[in-house]
Amino acid sequence: MGQEVEITTPAVPDKIYSTKITFIDPNLNEPTRSAKVRVDLPNPIVEQDGRMRRELYRRLYAEAAVKVDLPKVLAVPRSAVLSPGAQSVVYVDKGGGTYEQRRVRLGRPGDDSWEVLEGRWRRANAS
Repeated sequence: MGQEVEITTPAVPDKIYSTKITFIDPNLNEPTRSAKVRVDLPNPIVEQDGRMRRELYRRLYAEAAVKVDLPKVLAVPRSAVLSPGAQSVVYVDKGGGTYEQRRVRLGRPGDDSWEVLEGRWRRANAS
């Protein structure tokens, strides 16, 4: 946790609020592949028309962007993976309409690809 989040809202245009994620709900919504997160966002008191009020109000619409540094990893398209699991197999395009079967150990799944943790990937004649 502790990933940085940038929050914007039309109610306070041209201002970006920066904060960190304090909680990630462990209950993943499988169909949408989403989870709720909690951030603690300062809500300062401001003066408007001679009255003091909170800058942000309850149930305010806002958009958030999570800033994440992702490591570079070897990944294969999900469509290239046959039976992901303990004995995962991928097919490597050898050209000319031929494919070669390779066993791999998969890591994290993405929307369109799988991370490859180990396995013979390069062709023998590749440099």
